[in-house]
Amino acid sequence: MRYIARLNNTGKEQGIVNHLTGVSKKIRSVAHNDVTGYLGEICGIVHDIGKYSVAFQKYIRSGENKPDHSSAGAQWILSLLCHRAEELGDEEIQRLVKLITRIISHCVVGHHSGLLNGTSVGKETSLEYRLTKTVEPYLDNIAPELYEKIDLLINVLLSEETLDYVCRWIGSDGNIAGRDAYSLQFAIRMLFSTLVDADRLDSEQAGNPDQWMARISIKKDTFPILLEKIEDHLVALASDGAVNKVRKDISAQCKHAASNEPGFFDLTVPTGGGKTFASMRFALGSAS
Repeated sequence: MRYIARLNNTGKEQGIVNHLTGVSKKIRSVAHNDVTGYLGEICGIVHDIGKYSVAFQKYIRSGENKPDHSSAGAQWILSLLCHRAEELGDEEIQRLVKLITRIISHCVVGHHSGLLNGTSVGKETSLEYRLTKTVEPYLDNIAPELYEKIDLLINVLLSEETLDYVCRWIGSDGNIAGRDAYSLQFAIRMLFSTLVDADRLDSEQAGNPDQWMARISIKKDTFPILLEKIEDHLVALASDGAVNKVRKDISAQCKHAASNEPGFFDLTVPTGGGKTFASMRFALGSAS
């Protein structure tokens, strides 16, 4: 059987290995440092590993009876990391592994539905449930190169340097609270966001290459060129009606503010006020 991650509208297939490694590389390319890069690479490799189930392969070809494919990756990395920690026989590493697996698992199980609560009184609504639920069999179908890749990443993840970095989220008393807790939840949200973005972008690259090429071509444009493009776009927007007049005024103020000396600025505008284009206009104007 050919194990595929998706089919586009023309019937073109993207293999699972291609997708998982593609997502992994995209996350790594935007990582702040090596440690977050390793965490991100693992998220990329395991996030869709459940697509190796026969049930998912039937679904992707028929469109019927879609199974849960995201819980499998969280359960797999939990099993692999805990097993490796037990082999090392170090209680401190075993304790840190529990935190690391939660970081990765939160991102993996939520990459379609959003971040879940750690625990919940409601059935099927928490990370805890997703880590223990029964999933469709998939392990025997995983490509050998993915086993090799994840094994390499786990070795690096459990290195002293990486574990020291993880310890910054744990207080001297061994608990996670206060500023440590805030930093940790923020790190999880950032990692989650990079996984979601990388997943969508890799899917676009495989399924809609023309749109992908248009997207990456923007990266080659200078700030003045991008500013010119957004100015052309704004001219074409509707300007009639009370709301559009307010949007236009807000945007004009942002354009004017871009000529000020660098500093801290705030933009307080209600929903629907045109903040996205107005703030982009300010940012590109400042950069240009």
